[in-house]
Amino acid sequence: MIRWRSVVSVFSCGVGCAAFGCGVARPSDGQSFLPAGGGGPSVDAAPEAPADSAPPAPATSDAGDASTLATDAGVAPSLAAPPARPGAGAATSTRRTFAIQRMFLGDTDRNGVASSAAWKAFGFDVDGVDTRTSRQGTCRPISNGVVALDGVDGIDNSFGASLLTAMQQVSPGFGTPSSKVTQAIAAGGQTMILDTAGLDDSATQSAIGLAGQLFVGASKSVAPRFDGTDEWPIDGAYLVDRNDLSRGAKTKFQSAYVRDGVWVSGPAADITIGLPLEDGVHPLLLRRAVITAHHVSRDNLTYGTISGAAAVADFVAMVASVAGAISPEACPGRPLFAAVKERVEASADVRLAGPDPTKDCDAISFGLGFDAKAVRVPAVVAPARAAPPDPCAADAGR
Repeated sequence: MIRWRSVVSVFSCGVGCAAFGCGVARPSDGQSFLPAGGGGPSVDAAPEAPADSAPPAPATSDAGDASTLATDAGVAPSLAAPPARPGAGAATSTRRTFAIQRMFLGDTDRNGVASSAAWKAFGFDVDGVDTRTSRQGTCRPISNGVVALDGVDGIDNSFGASLLTAMQQVSPGFGTPSSKVTQAIAAGGQTMILDTAGLDDSATQSAIGLAGQLFVGASKSVAPRFDGTDEWPIDGAYLVDRNDLSRGAKTKFQSAYVRDGVWVSGPAADITIGLPLEDGVHPLLLRRAVITAHHVSRDNLTYGTISGAAAVADFVAMVASVAGAISPEACPGRPLFAAVKERVEASADVRLAGPDPTKDCDAISFGLGFDAKAVRVPAVVAPARAAPPDPCAADAGR
């Protein structure tokens, strides 16, 4: 898990960090995500790319050099984006559920090799611009931040480029957070669970009318085997109704598709993910978000990508919900919290309303990677956990 004690340590030491745009994926409460009769829900009415658009190859660390060379030669590189929706193709009626087994937060490549540039290959373009110089900023940095440069082919990933990197540089004990998160999942810790409908068994399927939803699994009492037999209890906080699992997750994908084996959640939308923190997984709303993954075999998803942008206010609120448990001095209203807030604000690199270099940045771009394995369809909701005492309650009355 991300160790937020390290975060507070980073900011309290006064270490500077470099600075690093919405459809709705959720239907009305109670709407089933499963396609009726295997045909799937209707597709969002949105401009679509030509049906013969080829999907991009998985990003690798070598792609960064190729992109730079193309720019130097005067050829503008394409912006990193999910595969285009195919023009046709029937979804199946099959339901498949996958639990994230490995997560990549930007400190290592997909092979687990640590690199300060690994973040450049995780995510997609969010703001429509491949920012190569400080003169290309799509919004005005705040709180003494600077214009953030992009990763491979315009990938926006300020979380990996700035927040995560700064924590590693000043906290020797921070180590490799991707490895820590993956180890926690392997021990039965919380993880995100992607529940899909419409995939077949092949690695080359192209079809429309798929669907899905995003659960968060609660901690298990036994370590998972990742052999298709694991049953993961579901965290009720991410459900439409924690007392009725059949109503599904709050985050649903009614316009998902698959192209040449790459599953795509649909048009960019609001997606609530479970971000791993020191004391467990916490909800974070990502705007302009999309999830993709290569369905390489019946039971495996690889080269998974979660891309989007979190409003600065939402990210600050999430940090505020855990900071007091780390140190009373980090409670909202205290100087240490003010320092944390300023550093988070300085990491903002995009605007939710769209690019405008004359307006303040108000969101932090995210790019995360994952691999996932098949598990059983969720059947149990974990008991609600009692809320711990709020160490900042005394400060609230000040």
